[in-house]
Amino acid sequence: MLNTGGSALTYFIDDVEVYGVAEIPPLAVTFSSADNDVVEGLVGGVSVKLNRPMNSDDPAQVSVDYSTEDGSATSGRDYTSASGTLTSVKGGPSELSFPLETLDDAKWEGTETIILRLTNPVDAELGFITQALAFLIEDDLFDPNLIDDFEQGIYLWDSSDAVDLSNPIFEEGVLAANILSPENVAVV
Repeated sequence: MLNTGGSALTYFIDDVEVYGVAEIPPLAVTFSSADNDVVEGLVGGVSVKLNRPMNSDDPAQVSVDYSTEDGSATSGRDYTSASGTLTSVKGGPSELSFPLETLDDAKWEGTETIILRLTNPVDAELGFITQALAFLIEDDLFDPNLIDDFEQGIYLWDSSDAVDLSNPIFEEGVLAANILSPENVAVV
């Protein structure tokens, strides 16, 4: 008990250094951050890094596949889906990035999410963060007077004999609203 007269004491140690030889961890690829912010309408960079610099015992290059998928954001409407392969080479940077293009609109939707994934590593392991989120930061003002934009469905509204309500159709960036009258005349 270190000359304490039999009483138990607690000691706190700060700034401790440990000396010795540590094993080099296996080479792994991971997202640099689990959270990535991209402002609506801009292109953001999503970073992927190695857990350590490549050394002489490592292969000449390592690679990993990346992909995006819908969270609360919708591909083709809120962002452009992305997939591909990132390759790190010996002597090159240990952190690479891929672009994430977001699409601007004129309506407030709040912050939306895009799921980011790393898969299929070659000559490396998957690191700690293999799934991350991109937060699509809203740049439009909230419109308190908007009653409904019909994007979530028309189930809140009743159609009459004069009008049949339907959702807007998005095709290759062109918005066409299909509204049919009782005579089946399309008004666009």
